[in-house]
Amino acid sequence: MTRELVGTYETLLAERDGPVATLTINRPAQLNALYRQSYLDFEQALNWARDDDSVRAVVITGAGDRAFCAGGDKHLDLPVLSTLGSAGMVADARIAQGAILRIRELDKPVIARVNGVAVGGGCDIALACDIVIASRTASFGEFWILRGILPAMGGGYFLPRLVGTHRAKELIFTGDRIDATEAERIGMINRVVEHAELDDAVYGLARRICERSPLALGISKKLIDVHAEGSLASYFEASSWADAMLVQSDEHAAGVEEMERAGD
Repeated sequence: MTRELVGTYETLLAERDGPVATLTINRPAQLNALYRQSYLDFEQALNWARDDDSVRAVVITGAGDRAFCAGGDKHLDLPVLSTLGSAGMVADARIAQGAILRIRELDKPVIARVNGVAVGGGCDIALACDIVIASRTASFGEFWILRGILPAMGGGYFLPRLVGTHRAKELIFTGDRIDATEAERIGMINRVVEHAELDDAVYGLARRICERSPLALGISKKLIDVHAEGSLASYFEASSWADAMLVQSDEHAAGVEEMERAGD
């Protein structure tokens, strides 16, 4: 497999190998944590994949072997969130949600190659993808409750549809992290493989999908999402305003303080 670099963004690399594009969150020293620029980079890169007809499938992954994405960067995002006010919080959330919507709206299959920790926003990015294949070293968690907020990037929308309402509530209410084997067992992800086999599993599947009709793939994705899932937009609207209130609460402040003490 030979990937050609086709785009370098501040936080993201865009590569391609024939019809398969790979978007890599490129902040390995920060466990590929996200901040505002990350979401803007995702939108640009996904727009490129959308507009390039020679791209038939997209893989999303994280740089290095430790993390797919460790969620929001507490050093860049958390200090400013409580200063934004409700309207500012909603506007900020919509930037992050825009990246998720681009994944869902892209008329090409998107595969998450989960190579390590995927928590918070990183978990939601993985779940937004059409197919999730994880290394046995990977783990997943909806960490939002630990900060006294809720999963405004779609976790509360995706999880019930994947694992059922009761299991989703347990994962979201506790913020517990589960390993890839458990995530596969409960239907949260498609497949778990040994770490050394991750590329073969992901790119082998991507190349097989690229052999199918692009028009039929795009329409199939849209029909499944629209008729099986309801409105992601309405979830985003409600969760954005809820988080705008929660981020100003004492519970949020206490959660952030606890995370700082724990060094997470």
